[in-house]
Amino acid sequence: MVLFQDHLPQTGTMSTSLDALWTLCGIAILVNLSLFFFNLLPIPPLDGSHILRHHLPYNFLSVYDNLGMFSYLLMIFVAGPSSVSSWSRPSAW
Repeated sequence: MVLFQDHLPQTGTMSTSLDALWTLCGIAILVNLSLFFFNLLPIPPLDGSHILRHHLPYNFLSVYDNLGMFSYLLMIFVAGPSSVSSWSRPSAW
């Protein structure tokens, strides 16, 4: 939101539909850029790991490929319980 702070309405309310559309586009761009840079992290399930893999020496490829299997398991154990508990709770509305 800092990037688009100059273009946001100052009063706190949207004066026109053009202001609301500009705010929505700014937030969408910010979310997409955040996801782009997150996806470039060299963690094996993400796309950045494929870029890093092509620059590794041949001796390290098998170790790095096995690391990818463990990172999937780590994501299941770290993100899995919180996502399952959020799905199993009844919604407030």
